[in-house]
Amino acid sequence: MKTGDETQRKWQDYWPFLIAAIFGILNVDGVVIPSLSSRYFSILGFQIFDLTSVIPELSLLGIFLITIVISIPGNLFWYWFWGWLGKFIFELTKKQKSVQEGIELGKEIELAIQPLLKRRGFIGRINDYLTETFKWATDENNKFLKRLKKGGYASVFLMAASPEPGGRVAATIFSRTFNSKKGLVSLILGDTLKNAYMVFGFWNLVLRLPSFYIKSVLILILVYFIGAAIYHKLKKRPA
Repeated sequence: MKTGDETQRKWQDYWPFLIAAIFGILNVDGVVIPSLSSRYFSILGFQIFDLTSVIPELSLLGIFLITIVISIPGNLFWYWFWGWLGKFIFELTKKQKSVQEGIELGKEIELAIQPLLKRRGFIGRINDYLTETFKWATDENNKFLKRLKKGGYASVFLMAASPEPGGRVAATIFSRTFNSKKGLVSLILGDTLKNAYMVFGFWNLVLRLPSFYIKSVLILILVYFIGAAIYHKLKKRPA
């Protein structure tokens, strides 16, 4: 039977994964911006239910300002979270390593995540996914990591401004690994630029299309990224 202290300790260990799941579900690009723009709860432009009684009509500038209010705390959370996760992983294997060494610990991280991969359930699945993401983003063979090492803060800014989520994740973990405040500022500025063209450009154009074309375009985009992800995994699988 678990004691109160054990239950509290487990909650202290796992609550960041729950917050990460919330930020992941309330994705600014795929959920927040299209939902505010259409006044329907939307995922990648697919309208789930009506929010017109809750969300007033907003100008593009108003939507952009709201995304900043949401995305900046999100950036701060992810910056903190990836540092916390690095320490969490190392604690599991009883290694007294600082998170600043994370980039050079690809093989040790792979061993460190084994206890995590044995867990099951909702929190466990989130745990597994985010831990694997940390391992991927600190792998010396990661193309994003190589670019970041070459380009420094300019690369952090450009990757944060990119619609490619993998680049933003790698840039965040890279900046947090070195506990770089300049990297954090570059992340926030790049993410703000990305939000601007997503609000004023992409979603402003897509949501003006007839419903049939919205769904067709988004499905094609979704299929492309899923196909690219599957191909990438199969390509890396040993024969």
